[in-house]
Amino acid sequence: QQGKLKKEKLIELHQILSLIDFKELKKQHSNKLIRDLPKITITYGEYNVNFSGRKSAPPPVLKLIKWADDYHQQQLSAS
Repeated sequence: QQGKLKKEKLIELHQILSLIDFKELKKQHSNKLIRDLPKITITYGEYNVNFSGRKSAPPPVLKLIKWADDYHQQQLSAS
């Protein structure tokens, strides 16, 4: 999705992003034995990280994914 965030949502997002150390994240998080998990890609500035399924993501990234899911659901409800 693309669009502009309201100031309060932008502040929430920046707070969550500040918890994630993108420099220390591996580029790929996955279990190679499980191939049918949904792929999640997070791009932030110069960093690009891939996850296979949510369970392979570390807790701060899970918080970001949940925030994005909740925001998307709110947008669908408002439409």
